[in-house]
Amino acid sequence: MNIPSTVDGLSMQPLAKQEECKWRDYMHGEHCTCYDESEEMQYLTDGKIKYIWFPRTDREQLFDLEKDPTELHDLSKTPEYNKTLNKLRLRMVQELEPRNCGLTNGDKLIRQKKPIISPHYTADNKE
Repeated sequence: MNIPSTVDGLSMQPLAKQEECKWRDYMHGEHCTCYDESEEMQYLTDGKIKYIWFPRTDREQLFDLEKDPTELHDLSKTPEYNKTLNKLRLRMVQELEPRNCGLTNGDKLIRQKKPIISPHYTADNKE
């Protein structure tokens, strides 16, 4: 099966088969505006810690998934997690910078007033 050039992910098949494989250190995900603009989000997780950034409100959340797997206790304002928060914020900047769509200026995350729409949106909907 040919993988489209617009896909930058990795196959999870080796993991599902429990094969030895090199895997990424973290996973980046996003949720576009659907129910409410304020819920549009970008997130990073390594399975132990989860960082969420809401571009429309510039709000952040941080969860220790080992201690709080149901994400009930936001640690983003907890001083002892400042170093972790700053590290993940920088990682998010690095993750989003190649998109060149205004989510970052290369140094920091930038609040968005409008939803981010994929440059492939029109092409995707012609099929």
